Amino acid sequence: MSKPEEIQVFDYVNAEGSGDANVEESDKRLMELGYKPEFRREMSLFRVLGISFCAIGILTGSSAAFQAGLFSGGPLGLFWGWNVRISGHQSRSNVSYRSVCSSCSSLP
Repeated sequence: MSKPEEIQVFDYVNAEGSGDANVEESDKRLMELGYKPEFRREMSLFRVLGISFCAIGILTGSSAAFQAGLFSGGPLGLFWGWNVRISGHQSRSNVSYRSVCSSCSSLP
């Protein structure tokens, strides 16, 4: 097995101006595994627009759901609809959580 080529370890400095030893240790471990430690901090215009449209889509979708609920059931329908949905989701989650925990606890 060939040894990976030597990669220069950079001295990372955090915002306060002091070095971070954990970052250097993780970079050394990455180099031992043959990976180049890099973290890209630039975002293209396409990525920024994608994130923006995702955030706007959530807001418009939730407002449409509230409008439909208000027109069909009124404030009382929204209140009980959300409470019934949340309690049903919690009970279903608790059942599946307990089944996963019980099966995992039986494994060595």
